Amino acid sequence: MKKFKFHLETVLRLRKMKLDEKFRALAEIVSVVNSYKLQIQENEKEIEISRMQLNESVQAGADLTNFRAFDAYMKRLYVEIENYFVEIEKQNSALNQARIEVNEAIKQVRIIEILKEKKIKEFNDMVSKVERNETEEFNTISALRRKPNGDNKDKFFGFVGSATEESDDHEREFTKKESSELQKLYNRFA
Repeated sequence: MKKFKFHLETVLRLRKMKLDEKFRALAEIVSVVNSYKLQIQENEKEIEISRMQLNESVQAGADLTNFRAFDAYMKRLYVEIENYFVEIEKQNSALNQARIEVNEAIKQVRIIEILKEKKIKEFNDMVSKVERNETEEFNTISALRRKPNGDNKDKFFGFVGSATEESDDHEREFTKKESSELQKLYNRFA
């Protein structure tokens, strides 16, 4: 019996490679967005720390130059946060497009995998059918071998699917061709 071979295996492999590329592209975009979000969080922490330091310096009696420096620093942090949000917004369209491409690539791979599963099932069904037929042939030969052949050992008797006019018991003598085929089957399984 031949082994199962799926003829679209190369196509499946190529589609899986494309899917991996799409996942990598998506991961890069997600990484960029996450780095922007991390920068926003760091800037917000820095703003909170700076406010606490300003409150402490006000209680200690800070001068006007410290307030101006603090104000400029806070404005810069807020501008950076705004810029990060703008960059995240720009990346969102690319992120959505990458997600759509990944979903489409997953569908394409799944289509081929479903075809492969169906072909494997068909192959297994065919193998089961062949095994059943060979088992039935073997059992038939074994049954014929067990029957007494009588005086003439070259003749075989068996059931024929339709009744003949001369015979009501549905048995007849096999021709030489049929008996040679049965002999081959017998030799094969004996």
